[in-house]
Formats: sequence, structure tokens, C-alpha cells
Amino acid sequence: YPEYLLFNKNTFFDFYYLMGISFVITDLIWLLFFYDAQSDFYLMLLHHTLTISLIIFSFLFNLSQVGVIVFYLHDLTDIFVYICRLSLNLTIPTKFKIIPALLLFVVWIYARIYLYGKYLYNVFLLFTVVDPNNIHGKILLSYASILFLMNIFWLIQILRRLISLKFVDVGKVQKNK
Repeated sequence: YPEYLLFNKNTFFDFYYLMGISFVITDLIWLLFFYDAQSDFYLMLLHHTLTISLIIFSFLFNLSQVGVIVFYLHDLTDIFVYICRLSLNLTIPTKFKIIPALLLFVVWIYARIYLYGKYLYNVFLLFTVVDPNNIHGKILLSYASILFLMNIFWLIQILRRLISLKFVDVGKVQKNK
């Protein structure tokens, strides 16, 4: 297995980890109480719940070196998610909305599908071949695998919206009835 999975933590490691969970919890609070309900509300609720569980679990069982890589890959793509959301909500021509959406699509494939998939495989090797009796590692792997499946689902959603070019509809909030 690659050495990067278990590295020595630097001084700011725990700070980054705790800031990350603070952001996810804050976003969950906004999702529940402030944002208008969207069509993917329950999926986002599952995503936030799963992410918080993954962060807490990895921190409590000293597997945060594994979890921080998940954080980093998701933080990297979140930048493009917010840029894309911003462009979709602006009153600009559709051709200017395509550029951030294409960037999001490319970065999503690279970071959340390719790199995260490769990383997930290495975690699988670590906890099934190198340390097969580590039940905590296997639980962490199951959480991370579900998150990977959600990333594939969202990639399909991004692709569907790119193909249909319905950027005006994508930015609008759909109220649940």
C-alpha cells in the first residue's frame, strides 16, 4: 500500500480537520433551516450526515490521515461547485455559464472519480490485505465507498445538465410541495 495513507501529522492537521467538520455542520444547518428546499434535499441530507459520521469516526479511531485526503479532494472540487452555482444564478448569457460547468465536470472527474477511486482502492488494500483485522478501517472504507457512489451519481447529474443545456432551470430553486 502507498505510504501516503499513514503519515506523520503536522501541527495544523487537527485544526484543518476541525475546520472541515465545522464547515460541514454549518452547511447542514443551512440546508435544514435556511436554504429553500431543492429536489435533491434528501440526498444532500444523506451526504452531510454521512460526511459528518465519516469525519467523526476517522478522528475518534485515529484514522484521520485517511480522512484528510477525502477532505482535500472534496474541498478542491467544492471551489468549482460554488463558482458554477454562482454563474447559474447570475443573469448572464448561457454561453458564459457553460465554462464554469465544464470546469466543474473536468475537475469532478479527475478529483472525485479518478483520484478518489484510486485512493479508495489503496484504502481497500490497506484494510483488507495489510491489516485485515482492523474493523474500524473496514467501517471507514464502507462510509468512503458510499460517498464515492454519491460522487458518481452527482457526476451523472452534472453531465445531464451539461448535455441538456438547461442552465436557466438548473439555477432555480424548486420548492417541495
